[in-house]
Formats: sequence, structure tokens, C-alpha cells
Amino acid sequence: MRFPIATGLAVLLLLSNATNARGATINMSLDPLVTEMHVLPGGADRTSTDVTNNGDTDERVTVEPIDWTTRLDGSISIEPVGTQGAHSLTKYLAAESYRFILHPHQVRRLNIALSMPQNVPAVPLSYWGGFIIKAFPLDGSLAIGPAATFFVYDDVGAPTRHLSILSLRASPVWMRRSFQIVARLKNDGAGYARTSGTLIIKRGATVVERENIPVGAIFPGHNRIVEGVITGLRTGHYAAELTFDYGGDVIVGADTDFTVP
Repeated sequence: MRFPIATGLAVLLLLSNATNARGATINMSLDPLVTEMHVLPGGADRTSTDVTNNGDTDERVTVEPIDWTTRLDGSISIEPVGTQGAHSLTKYLAAESYRFILHPHQVRRLNIALSMPQNVPAVPLSYWGGFIIKAFPLDGSLAIGPAATFFVYDDVGAPTRHLSILSLRASPVWMRRSFQIVARLKNDGAGYARTSGTLIIKRGATVVERENIPVGAIFPGHNRIVEGVITGLRTGHYAAELTFDYGGDVIVGADTDFTVP
């Protein structure tokens, strides 16, 4: 089975535009990549991520505030701070350092402070923001190095969460005995929906395929298309059952039938 779906947790690798003549390897990672907070107006809290130099040369690390969102296909769009308007959390976030050096295999815990001003509306609302963290060799042999994103969510109050499945269909594709499953989702709640799904393919009462589907964040008012290809099915009648857990009160689901000739 092949179900290539974007996860929404961005780990970016920015490709080099120069050759590293010395052969040194730079490799930077973050853990965690995402954190959720619950800071009310007038409140403050801290979070952190561990930045690791997995390479074999000294690295200069930079921390850049960003806004971000997800596209219809689940991919991540990095944006200037403030682009997300009332939902932008980044202007309330502060990193303890925006530039530092990591030696090979060194780990540094990067602390992030969140301070919500007293004048932030107390109405239930989801906020999100974060940083893009990049690594460069000190010798300047690479103009662009590896990077990863650290995303922060914050809920003020308890914004309602609800996800709807607008459509689900199974269609034959050019590969023999293969079908494409396409679902269209909509976040019609007031809070972000960090979503995961499960696809079950049945032939009669027998489960022939079960696949966990990472979907990632769907923001209020946004749609998402989830699609993938099922291969190697035998001739016969099938049912596709798709369910999504989005962190709300219920798990939503839909099903459709199809026939493999």
C-alpha cells in the first residue's frame, strides 16, 4: 500500500549551493519539534527544544522567528511574522538566544519564553507560531545548511474543535488493480485540529489493509485533501472506511464502496 501524505511537522533540509571542499559533514536536529501550551492573557510560561549538532564540524546556529500555516495538501508554508494576524503567537515568543555555536555532537537546550499581554482578548482562541533554526559550518564552506522548524501552539480558553469529512471517494488509477482514495476535510471549529487518521479496507468481513495516516494540523476554516493509492488488490468488492481523530469530543468517519474488476 502506498499512502504518501504530508504530516505537517516540518523538518526541512535546505540544500547546499556550494561544494564543501573539506568534506566536513553538518547535521543538525531538534527534539521536540512541536509543543502545546495553555497560557492565558497576562500569563507566562516557558518551553524548550534540544538542538543537537550531529555532524563532525563546528556549526553556527541561527534562530529566526516565523509565522506558518498549512496548505490544502498538508505541506507547510513559512511566512513573515504577523501574517497569521489574530492567530499569530510568534510576537509573544522570545528565544533565550538567536545565534550560538555548537561543537560536534554537542546538545544545547534552547529555552523559549511565552508571555501573553493582559490586553489579549480573553475569548477562546487558538494561536500558533514558532522559529526556523538553521545550521552553517563556521568555515563558510556551505552557503546554505540544514534547518528545522520548532512550532508552538497556545490555546486561550477552550476553543471548540470540530472536523468534518466533506467527501470520500475511491477511483481506479492507471496501475492494475489499484485505487486512489481521496478525502476532503474541513476544520469548522474555532481551534486548531492536530489530526491523525486510520484507513481500513475490507473485503466482506475481512480486513485486507489497515493504514495509519498522519495528517497534521488543520487550522480553523481550512480545508485539507488527504489522498493515497492502494495497490495489489484482488478482484472483488471492497469497502473503504476512513476515520479521523482531531482532538475533539468524537472521532469522525466515512466509508465508500468500490469494485476491483
